[in-house]
Amino acid sequence: MAKYSKRRTSARRRKKQKEVIWRLEIAAAVALVCVTLCISLLGGRYGIPTWGQLYQLLGVSNASPAPTPAPPAKPAQAESGAGGTQATPGSAETQIHFIDVGQGDAVLIENNGEYALIDCGTEDCETALLAYLEQLGVTELKLLVMTHPHADHIGSMDAVIQNVKVELFLLPALDKPKNSPPTAGFERVLTALEQTETPVEQAAEGAQYPVGAGTLTVLSTGVETDNYNNISVCTRYTAGGFAFVDTGDAEKPVEQALLQSGAELSALVFKAAHHGSNTSNSEELLQAGRPQIVVVSCGLENSYGHPHAAALESYAAVGAQVYRTDLQGSVVVTYTPENGLRTYTAKEAA
Repeated sequence: MAKYSKRRTSARRRKKQKEVIWRLEIAAAVALVCVTLCISLLGGRYGIPTWGQLYQLLGVSNASPAPTPAPPAKPAQAESGAGGTQATPGSAETQIHFIDVGQGDAVLIENNGEYALIDCGTEDCETALLAYLEQLGVTELKLLVMTHPHADHIGSMDAVIQNVKVELFLLPALDKPKNSPPTAGFERVLTALEQTETPVEQAAEGAQYPVGAGTLTVLSTGVETDNYNNISVCTRYTAGGFAFVDTGDAEKPVEQALLQSGAELSALVFKAAHHGSNTSNSEELLQAGRPQIVVVSCGLENSYGHPHAAALESYAAVGAQVYRTDLQGSVVVTYTPENGLRTYTAKEAA
């Protein structure tokens, strides 16, 4: 009888231990969900770290494709333009840096020691993006442009605002969509602008901004839409005989409006629209621009299949040379009147 009683007591104890373990597992799972939601929704505010800051704090690598942490040291070869000796970029040149931020956009314009940055990639690229700017010695931006408020374009924008002096911040036309962007990332950008007292201006078609010896002109602020891609601020940077066009993630309705507006679209360099998507990059737009170089900013083996075959065919139809950050890392295009275009990549310099 005593043995039987001991067995029953032991069985009850094991059952109770299992119940305690089960409850602890449930509590841990609930806590993990709460922490995940807290970082995702409030990261960067109230002292709560972002995912990128948390990865850095814990010393673990981010699962997303990491951008090149520093610009290539020099071109491996003269890829296009006139022949001649290789040239390391200098302050007298125009330089366009297509920074490898995975599946996102971050384009730095450099001329005569002044800088403009168009978009800031994903939240996960924050550390590497800031390192890239630091390596170049960028402590001040004449202009920071938000083409549109999608996470792959503004994820690290608040960190840039907090770490680099911004002379003027350019917002897209947020009155054109049917609803306001509700994302935590967009709220972080607004908070950073307020905390740093950064001057803010809404983009307007035809507005011009000096950057070095050149000028950044707003070509379009998009169309009335419920798709934030189609409020992308489209810009053209010119300096001497050089021109560069960036249309963000603008899709074909915006491209058609651009063509109908009669805007000057000719460019030596074109940033592939919407990461090389077939929703954009119409052959009509490419024919109007006739770029010599197209750079696609996208993530390695991304789930969207960017760049799409139709876009690549459009680039080929105008004879443009195509570079891709997913395959070649950060891409830098330089221009001088004497030497024309020079293009070099992180993978070549490695």
